[in-house]
Amino acid sequence: SLEVVFATDASVYDGRWIDNAWLQEAPDPISKLCWDNAALIAPKTAKALGIYDRTTELEPINSTLGLKVKNAPASADGEGENRKTPMIVVTANGVSLEIPILISFGQAENTLVIPLGYGQGFNVDDVLKRKSDRASHVGLVGVNAGFNAYPLRLSATPYFATGVTAKPTANRYHVALTQEHHAMYGRALAREISTIEVEDSKGSFAAQLDRVKLQGNDSHAPPNISLYKPEDRDGRPLINDPLHQWGMSIDLSSCMGCNACLVACQAENNIPIVGKEQVAKGREMHWIRMDRYFATQEYATDSHGLKIKNEETGEYQKNPEWVRDNPAFVPQPVACVHCESAPCEVVCPVNATVHTEDGLNAMAYNRCIGTRYCANNCPYKARRFNFFDYNKRNPLIAHNLYKGPLGEKQVADAPHLQHNPNVTVRVRGVMEKCTYCVQRLKDAVIRQKRGQKQKVFAVGLPSPEVQVTVETLRIPVDSVKTACQEACPANAITFGNLLDGALSTVVRSKLIERNYDLLNYIGTRPRTSYLARVKNPNPAMPDAPFVGKATVHMV
Repeated sequence: SLEVVFATDASVYDGRWIDNAWLQEAPDPISKLCWDNAALIAPKTAKALGIYDRTTELEPINSTLGLKVKNAPASADGEGENRKTPMIVVTANGVSLEIPILISFGQAENTLVIPLGYGQGFNVDDVLKRKSDRASHVGLVGVNAGFNAYPLRLSATPYFATGVTAKPTANRYHVALTQEHHAMYGRALAREISTIEVEDSKGSFAAQLDRVKLQGNDSHAPPNISLYKPEDRDGRPLINDPLHQWGMSIDLSSCMGCNACLVACQAENNIPIVGKEQVAKGREMHWIRMDRYFATQEYATDSHGLKIKNEETGEYQKNPEWVRDNPAFVPQPVACVHCESAPCEVVCPVNATVHTEDGLNAMAYNRCIGTRYCANNCPYKARRFNFFDYNKRNPLIAHNLYKGPLGEKQVADAPHLQHNPNVTVRVRGVMEKCTYCVQRLKDAVIRQKRGQKQKVFAVGLPSPEVQVTVETLRIPVDSVKTACQEACPANAITFGNLLDGALSTVVRSKLIERNYDLLNYIGTRPRTSYLARVKNPNPAMPDAPFVGKATVHMV
């Protein structure tokens, strides 16, 4: 029989944060679900319940050619704004609950994981027409959000319940997911290595470390050659601020996908929430996208990373089923990586996205006319477009954004406390993205200059007679932090001035062997780089040869 695991939710915890819109719109680290909860179920268990085939049905046979389309899975529950996932009736402790389900790869079989804290109140706009006299207990943020699983949970079964039944229904529920794909398609976006040496794998830890930069497409792509020289006629670099050159490094060994950086960035940079309807359409505004991948080795490989073919059948040899059914969860935060050869800059017709002398890919919001050419040309898909005046029109009122000037405006008791006064509040039709918290950088530079001014006054000499050097105007090493870096509980993000040399944490991070650039083969030369994840499995465990090896074999 099934078991139900009652889990605290990654956003609302036990329900106490139901009215926090930042948390509601922060996607669940595993399912990437926003504004709702759902029962998570393993693929094999879903198959046993007759749900899996409805959720991940392959493309039908082409009626013209009579052939099946290969490598083109089509989800039966649709995508984006049309995604509607199946619902099941879960019965535990004599109480039943109808709730949508989502496939959760790597989850234990014969279990259902249901996050708690949702379904606290409903009103007339509820799509399921649920009645409740508790709508007054929650605000506009928490009303109609999710399903209440607390009735299934008794004092005798506070953490999990056994003897549970689950039956699929004919109903489907509209869900908003920020990520609907699970694989990296051979590109080795999030990379990992293992400390264990396996004979049929790609060598020792040192050998894997040496080839971190050559995983995925980078293993066979030719070296990037630029037609343009990176310096001017006088031999000076084009990005030539001698004081500051900013850069960032993100350690995937430390990152756990907790979304702290995402929410901190939203608070710091006046990023609006857009509501469930707009998230489902792919219009979320987060400057940091917390990607989630499932890494596993489906086929056995030799020491060169090539698939082993069965001589008798002629088919590729698969790894044991228990290996294929146990993928690793790999989170990867992605924001604008501030390319030195930025594809977005060359296509902007009004020069709204420009490169600063200190290495930032900056945005001039008052010049942007919303062509979205930059977003189309960005290979990292890290730019966001304001389809509506989210800061003026309340996105939580049903269809309010589509009413234009007739829509209800957001009302607050203290408007001056809503936003960070050091950051521009963007309006409809403007593109926006990560700026490395440029307001913090400029504030630190201004403070450093002001300090030098005070020193000049203290000397008592005329200012032309006081020598000011680069070292005196450069801000102290590691003295400025971005919002995401400051909020990260695992210290996975390092940021600083690349001109500080080995004194800087970010420079030392970029000198580590496992440092690599995302989509390096494209040749954009990003300022944000990543450190490959290192797995240190117990050699006595049966899965040790397979842990941390999934991306090593991507070719």
